[in-house]
Amino acid sequence: MGSITRTIANNLTTGKGTGGFEKLSGPTTATSVSVVDLTLSTDYKIFKLVIDQIEPAVDGGLFRCRFSVDGGSSFIDSANTYSWVTQGVAGSSGDYTEHNSKATNYGGLTKAALGDQGDEGGAGVLEIIPNRSGLSNVKGNYYNYLGYRQDTTNTYRGMVSQGKVETSGNDIDAVRVFFDNGNIETITYTLYGVKN
Repeated sequence: MGSITRTIANNLTTGKGTGGFEKLSGPTTATSVSVVDLTLSTDYKIFKLVIDQIEPAVDGGLFRCRFSVDGGSSFIDSANTYSWVTQGVAGSSGDYTEHNSKATNYGGLTKAALGDQGDEGGAGVLEIIPNRSGLSNVKGNYYNYLGYRQDTTNTYRGMVSQGKVETSGNDIDAVRVFFDNGNIETITYTLYGVKN
């Protein structure tokens, strides 16, 4: 019997829906803004928002998101839409977790508060999976956030968040990121997408 050796070169295929991530915008830097809104083109089925750095204008900011089904004309802020969980480690303080089941009007990205000094803030990757045709749950739009919090010490403060946005069969087509209190002092990000 023969054998097959798979390499990157002979394992790649071409055609609709088989490509990797394409850069859609960025890198972009914004300062002193209340929110950052990004359109999620329906030509793409998965998105990654790579945040190189983010810092709140007000100390102790909690990083959050909301989604839209009308191209960003409005963002869903009803409390029966977002379900999410955030887990992480807070340096010497140990592990933490925060669970939400449709009790807030936003998607949680961090439980650990981000500091507002120049050597604080954080970074991470927000992966968004809209309910494009063919997903298993007609109500489901999903997101994952993997990031860390920087502070003035050198203790590790990592975090991961996962969430679901129920929109009655409509797929999300825009995302808004913001802090719970005050502006985004500075953010640098790049948006990527995978074609349908």
